[in-house]
Amino acid sequence: FLLSILSVQASAETIKVEGENYAEANCTPTIQEGLKEFSNSAFVHNFDVMDKDKTYSITYKVNAEKKGGYSLNAVTTYLQKTWTTDYRVIVNGKEIIEARDTASRIKNISSSALYDLGLIHLEEGENTVTFEAISSDKRSDGRLVMWIDYFEMELIPFGIYSLSPYEDLGVFERSDKVEYSI
Repeated sequence: FLLSILSVQASAETIKVEGENYAEANCTPTIQEGLKEFSNSAFVHNFDVMDKDKTYSITYKVNAEKKGGYSLNAVTTYLQKTWTTDYRVIVNGKEIIEARDTASRIKNISSSALYDLGLIHLEEGENTVTFEAISSDKRSDGRLVMWIDYFEMELIPFGIYSLSPYEDLGVFERSDKVEYSI
């Protein structure tokens, strides 16, 4: 069950984060510079040989002036390709988006794509946004191939930010009565 609410009112707050401005990483990212087709002429990428027991992620600190629901768009590695690694997005320590399943490609940009990744919730003040590689999606040579040019979060000026099911895990049979808290 998915509820999408669109608003035509312009947002008062858009937060843009350049990929190369990460706060921490538990991998060995490289910053490529001098590439005019990328925002700020740079992007961050990772080309590690993946160890199945390790988590590979890049974390960003994001400062939000207002608590609320934000739409998340990102220019990143192509998703669902055999030569790249898909990722999930974790906000403030909670998995929010499994990008390969929920992202919708807006347009191709050079060797990347602009994706609408969905809605996230940010608290007022400092938040963390983590892009974590999906370890089962490594290339045939065992490498992680993921890059991030930038991502943007735009405040959604509306009062409903998410739906939460009352049942554990949010998994239901078609015949089940399902209640949501709005």
